[in-house]
Amino acid sequence: MKRQIQPLAIFLSILCAATPIFAQAFSADESEIAAAIEAVPRKTSSPSVPNALRAEIVKLTEEILDGPWAPLCSDCSAHQANAKAAYEWTYIRPGDEILALADSEPYLPEKIKLGAKDRVRILLEKYRPSSNVFIDFKQGKERNLRKPQALPNTWLSEDKKNRLLFWAAYPIWAGASAFGLWNEAKPCYGELKALRQKIEADLEPRYAKSWEGPLNSELLADQTFRLNIYESMLSGYLDHYHYHARSEAEARMGSKGKDVFMYDQSPVFFYVKWLAALSGYYRLARHYNDVEEAKWAKNAFIKTAKRLISDKAAPYLWCDDAMTPEISSLLRKSAGKWLDEIAKTPNIGVVPATDWDKKVVPGVVKKRVINPHTWFYAWGNHGEGVHPRTVFAAYLAHAWLLGASDSELEKYLDIPWCSADLYQLRKLALIAGNYGKKQN
Repeated sequence: MKRQIQPLAIFLSILCAATPIFAQAFSADESEIAAAIEAVPRKTSSPSVPNALRAEIVKLTEEILDGPWAPLCSDCSAHQANAKAAYEWTYIRPGDEILALADSEPYLPEKIKLGAKDRVRILLEKYRPSSNVFIDFKQGKERNLRKPQALPNTWLSEDKKNRLLFWAAYPIWAGASAFGLWNEAKPCYGELKALRQKIEADLEPRYAKSWEGPLNSELLADQTFRLNIYESMLSGYLDHYHYHARSEAEARMGSKGKDVFMYDQSPVFFYVKWLAALSGYYRLARHYNDVEEAKWAKNAFIKTAKRLISDKAAPYLWCDDAMTPEISSLLRKSAGKWLDEIAKTPNIGVVPATDWDKKVVPGVVKKRVINPHTWFYAWGNHGEGVHPRTVFAAYLAHAWLLGASDSELEKYLDIPWCSADLYQLRKLALIAGNYGKKQN
């Protein structure tokens, strides 16, 4: 949704508008939150989906099934500088492919659907997203446009490894649900269940210290806060929580923000990823009649969702590649009117000037310009520092939070990042699923 630079007066009139809808901070009662985790997305193929769009989905799915494919090195410039972090690669987890195939399932002819089902079965049984964080970097067809100098270092601390494994609960559920692979997913559920107490012990102190204060009406109307949130959704630069979020940490917490983020002691909680994992885990537990685990997951989901819509730091991370229809629907119900106002913001304006210590300088303002295009950037336009998951997260934010129309989502689909582009398939399926529907 390309926005032209607008006069500063318009920018300020939108950001500073004080209307009755902002009199109270966002809220949702437990029944609304519980409904979100119970509301399983129903994916059906509408007759109104154009044949050309269906054909594009089928073609890309066939390309993916012609694999397996190796991960994509999405920051070759970093690798040229001898950086070898795994986050510089894309499509590195089994769940990435499972989600893409599950999203495309309603739009596939029967023969291709059976091929997709077989592939998801292999991913569940062989790659086991509940026990293997990464797929094999050494195996599969080449996705890279340029050959990286070396494969990444995939070592992870135990707590981080456990978190990444547990976050696979949502794609495991999605694959089992879309293709009826409940028997194949059951061992994965057993491994997730074995991780659950370790995850809880790890995340509880993070959750406790993540609170930065309530998201109150004064903050909701603050022009700088609203611009920051708008930028995080529009540009999608929160590529991962310990690097691209650093500037926002500094803005919120002063000079200590940089150190907090760099050393993995961030006070920002992984709200969206954790909620997605909990919703997947809850549905798996329900299917396997594990009443106690389902009860725990539901209570944890309600607790975390309350924080998602009440912590003043949380909106910085609403743009997340793990966003799901259920979580976005909950945010729209709680904050939809505010998000609609945010979406009208021009991409240039003035904000209070700050010094090197992040203190406001009285009587001085600075001009600020937001890049409004990241959400549809691929290789041709963005520079290698923006990763595919960043762009995909921003695309989801536009589709599910900021109310981009179907025509806008289709117009700015952009070129694929690579062969067998999983995010491209998910974007196509998203457009097909929304086709003909009006935004709420």
